[in-house]
Amino acid sequence: MPCSPRARSIAVSTCSAVGTLYAVAAGTGAGSLILLTALGAPTPIAGLLCVAVTTSVRLAAVRFGWAFPEQRAVRLRRPKIPVKTPAE
Repeated sequence: MPCSPRARSIAVSTCSAVGTLYAVAAGTGAGSLILLTALGAPTPIAGLLCVAVTTSVRLAAVRFGWAFPEQRAVRLRRPKIPVKTPAE
């Protein structure tokens, strides 16, 4: 049974999804597929180029250490409103 990404992250005490460019690589590859098919490229050729672009962006991100900043919790400061109690 393969290890889920979350279980793997817990097992090695890291969070691999934070700050990585998986979505950017996938979006770039999908964009290249859409662009190439719109320009009239044969679908199998466009598909192979899509895979090449996606893989290249992902490998470049790993090689050069490209990452998004880590997410931080947003803390909203709410003004304290005095609670009115009925006078006795």
